[in-house]
Amino acid sequence: MAYIGKEPADSFISFAKQDFSTSATTSYTLDNAVTNENELALFINFVRQEPTTAYTASGTSLTLTSATASTDDMYCVYLGKAVQTVNPPSGSVGASQLASDAVTAAKANFFNADTLAADLGTGLHVKTADSGASANTSSDELVVEGSGTSGISILSGNGSSGVVDFGDDGDNNVGRIIYSHADNNMTFTTNGSERMRINSNGNIQIGTTTESARIHIRSATTAGTDPLVVFSDASGTTCGSIDLNASGNTVAYVTSSDHRLKENVSYDFDATSRLKQLKPARFNFIADPDTTVDGFIAHEVSSIVPEAITKTKDAVKVWKDNEVLPDGVSVGDNKLDDDGNTIPDYQGIDQSKLVPLLVKTIQELEARITELENA
Repeated sequence: MAYIGKEPADSFISFAKQDFSTSATTSYTLDNAVTNENELALFINFVRQEPTTAYTASGTSLTLTSATASTDDMYCVYLGKAVQTVNPPSGSVGASQLASDAVTAAKANFFNADTLAADLGTGLHVKTADSGASANTSSDELVVEGSGTSGISILSGNGSSGVVDFGDDGDNNVGRIIYSHADNNMTFTTNGSERMRINSNGNIQIGTTTESARIHIRSATTAGTDPLVVFSDASGTTCGSIDLNASGNTVAYVTSSDHRLKENVSYDFDATSRLKQLKPARFNFIADPDTTVDGFIAHEVSSIVPEAITKTKDAVKVWKDNEVLPDGVSVGDNKLDDDGNTIPDYQGIDQSKLVPLLVKTIQELEARITELENA
């Protein structure tokens, strides 16, 4: 007799029955260990016995209050738990079947990448305990969220590399980020070819693996002009560029000058009088006292050719609204160094902006010379 009553239809439920060979004794051995007598139903001569009163059980030991006779018919049915190990049917275990602490951090810390489900549904959402985040509603496949600092770590061998691959739906590797522990280089690959690397010195190579400067950019062309760096405003209008002329082995530092960007154009102004206000000087920088150079003092030029000068005289650095503010500091407050002193925000000069004034002055002088010569 395998079951009491109707045989369960679900293979996940399996109540085992044990028949005993009786004798004049009170001690019997159970086939399956139990916590106590309440986990089994004992029948003697087809009469169910009362747990604790008629028998007790612990582990695999069954003890009767009164000894049986060899002619008695005795069996038990294990009730307290399923004693046959079976695989749950697919989809039969849900969140309600799991205790809140069933999956510990230690159990979740590692997984077998080969057996991780490929389809994550709405994505894998990792939240720190203090994030205060709501349920995962993101359509991203992986979200790491926290109210403080969050991140993802890739740990690999000392002589190996950490790799992030990007592939298409054909599982083709079309992009890669690699950090090599062997040489401490980080490389960036697209379409199977390395495009950029940051080496162990923090130097950047674009289009090349040769380190020759803090930033080394290699053009993709051997003839003609190749814009290496382009500057544009928020609307996308190009404001300038750094162009390489591969044919002439030169570089041009370009600022926009197209007529379509300008209005109120005038060619009639007194350049000589303005030029005479400039004060060319010789000086050395404080950081290099042994080197004397020619140049200008920025604020002395600002009223004559203002477009040549950046920032204002005697300015100091202040906190801006896009910066992380220290405690007790507001936007607009002065930035202070470790000694509590304000930090200078130095003026600069683009001396190429003086060229139009110089050219116009030469033209005016040439006209005066010609007039004197013809007098």
